[in-house]
Amino acid sequence: MTKCTVLLRIGVAMLAMAVPCAAAATPWDYLPVVIDGEFTEARTAHIIEAPEKGHIGYHQARESADALWFRFEGTYGDRVELQMGIPALDRYRLLRPAVAILGQNLPPIDETVPFEVPEGFGGVVYHTAVLDMERYEDKYTGTISWRFENIEHILESTGRVYMVGFIPLPENSEEEPVFEEGKFWMSMGHEVNFQLRDLLRTYSNTSKIRKFYEEATMESNIYRNGLVGLFISVIAIMIAVV
Repeated sequence: MTKCTVLLRIGVAMLAMAVPCAAAATPWDYLPVVIDGEFTEARTAHIIEAPEKGHIGYHQARESADALWFRFEGTYGDRVELQMGIPALDRYRLLRPAVAILGQNLPPIDETVPFEVPEGFGGVVYHTAVLDMERYEDKYTGTISWRFENIEHILESTGRVYMVGFIPLPENSEEEPVFEEGKFWMSMGHEVNFQLRDLLRTYSNTSKIRKFYEEATMESNIYRNGLVGLFISVIAIMIAVV
């Protein structure tokens, strides 16, 4: 067992004791990929090296950045776990985002989407409008979401896969559809995704996530418990001397 591994196990145990409700929400469940980022498309999609591990992206869909793109390499028959949610803000109470899974040599998407599908790709769209929803309080970040039920997708092709989160265009409208602004998060993967160096980003990431949620927040464990800050500082020093 390496020294880093020992430090990691000790660190996880200490943090779990320092943060109440750590079993419900911890900093190592999902690794933030992007928090309120800029425009992405197929060419600039965020690359996910290990799709089986937990990743999450927070996005404000707007005309200058209408969708959030992830990209990963998949194998036929692999199971991909997805989930979406929105900040529990009154103006978003009726917002229902969607996620598209795009793969090569699949049937074309049979609906209008507000992004360009790469040539040779087809896919399937999952709409949260048909999913159950619950109010979810993340004790770790102190954020409050309306969270939709999990989605399980089985890959139908091997190779490059895109996961695209977006706000669907209005249907059954006689006028030209108008783009709707909205904030959402989308996650993928089911395995713990945490490395020792990620501790150094916990405070800054939590601050960014809370800003993204605006007033849909409550007291955060990471801020409430001063032991966490001390622990992170100690770990940073330990990393430096390893």
